Amino acid sequence: MDSPTLKAMIQCEFNATPYPGDNNIVPEDSYNNVLESRQIADYFRGRKWQDITLADLREGYIGDPSACLTFMTPSAFRFYLPAYLFICIESFSEADMIYDTTIRRLIIPNNSEDLLAFHERFVPFTIKQKQIVAKFLRQMDLLHDGDRVGHDAKRALDGFWSSYLT
Repeated sequence: MDSPTLKAMIQCEFNATPYPGDNNIVPEDSYNNVLESRQIADYFRGRKWQDITLADLREGYIGDPSACLTFMTPSAFRFYLPAYLFICIESFSEADMIYDTTIRRLIIPNNSEDLLAFHERFVPFTIKQKQIVAKFLRQMDLLHDGDRVGHDAKRALDGFWSSYLT
């Protein structure tokens, strides 16, 4: 599958994902205790996922852009994940750690606490959205996993997403 087709599929299937709300970008308890959470909430508040680009993250976000998905609430994660998928597709080499952390967020964890968070993020996805994430991972595995030490796209695909490949 070529990149424009995959991007069109992501755009189509994730456009209806609702904005999480200005006060639901990061968990409320972390907002007061973790500087990174405040920075993420301030940067993403009111923004559409379609407006988030690698250049914008690098120029407009004052923290580490690769950490953003990690701190987000499950609904904010679902809403902004497509932007990160686009960045991985469009700017693999330039994305650097953004690529790595995006892929790692798609790997099913081994411990029960992280597993619960994983399911909170992904259970609400539609079947079509899960299928698109699986196609994204397959494409990243085919195109880039040889360039990465951990072969994380393949690990993510084999661990959870392969059942959604059509």
